[in-house]
Amino acid sequence: MSDHQTKKEFKYEYLGLLIIAISVFSFLGLVTTELYGQLFSSQAIGAVGSFLIRSLAGLFGNGKYIFPFYLGFIGFMVIRKSSYDIHKPLLLGMGLIYGIILSIFHLQFFKDSGQFLEVFLQAMEGRGGGLIGAATAVVLGVLFGPVGSYVILGTLTIIALLLITNISLKDMISRFKKYSGKAFELLKTKFSDFLFYEIEEENEEIPVSEDEQEPIPIIVDQSDDSIFVDMDTEDGEKDQGPLDYEERDMDDAHDDYESYNLPPMDILKRPIRLKKSRINKDLAENIRLLEQTLTSFGVQAKVSQVGCGPAITRYELQPAKGVKVNRIVSLSDDIALSLAAPDIRIVAPIPGKPAVGIEVPNKE
Repeated sequence: MSDHQTKKEFKYEYLGLLIIAISVFSFLGLVTTELYGQLFSSQAIGAVGSFLIRSLAGLFGNGKYIFPFYLGFIGFMVIRKSSYDIHKPLLLGMGLIYGIILSIFHLQFFKDSGQFLEVFLQAMEGRGGGLIGAATAVVLGVLFGPVGSYVILGTLTIIALLLITNISLKDMISRFKKYSGKAFELLKTKFSDFLFYEIEEENEEIPVSEDEQEPIPIIVDQSDDSIFVDMDTEDGEKDQGPLDYEERDMDDAHDDYESYNLPPMDILKRPIRLKKSRINKDLAENIRLLEQTLTSFGVQAKVSQVGCGPAITRYELQPAKGVKVNRIVSLSDDIALSLAAPDIRIVAPIPGKPAVGIEVPNKE
């Protein structure tokens, strides 16, 4: 590296440090004035500091608190890059954003009073966007009115963002669509998790309200007399006849168990039930997977009804017009794979309904 390049870098580093020092000094002066008043601030930061604070208030108004950060950023960029040419688009964009903020701060004063003198008097007192914001607000207000002023400022904001990011408007729109889509999916997932949030406690039974009915299990009646068969005695065995027993009074039987202690209730396990919120969440996820799988194969169908049973859950599909039923039946293996089910049964169509039933075994 030549001596000329080294001296040039040192020059920019010195300039950057000086800019950062001014930004820190102005920030401390603003904080001191805000917290302790003008008198204490004058003693703490001296005459130069007091003049600097009054100048910032007059020029930038309420935007004076942004100025030290903007100035400090410029100082860091000067030290890091050591070249003004690299900073120009970025610094110009940030300066444009700063001016837009000051204009917005002062547009309200112009809308309320409409008097040029009143607007600039408010600016000199350190209100709104200061003299810079007042001048911009007056020009925009006179030429374009309040509504047109905000349109112009919005357009300038887009231009400033293009300068800061150094990308084209087309790329900016593309990135905005990409990241907004990801943000929407994230919010959708978080919102879904919030709706179906559940706190499970071990062995906690959830009471069922009167308007909620549990699925009725299928009860198979096996009490037919035909299951009891008279067995013939084998050859050589004698029929023992009726058993002999001794008749005892019930009071005597009760006396024999007076000292018997019943076992505690905690030896019994309380039933564990799935929470309704968890069931709803699983159903919603299966509906999404089912419709997504069918759509990926070009089959347009929506789940119109879900029937939950003790062993299976039936999803009733409403195919779109022109969709053949055989097309859905042929996708049984793909549907089972997407739902992580060992097997499924397709009822096409459901008797008495213009729908196709997909029966999936329950996991629990």
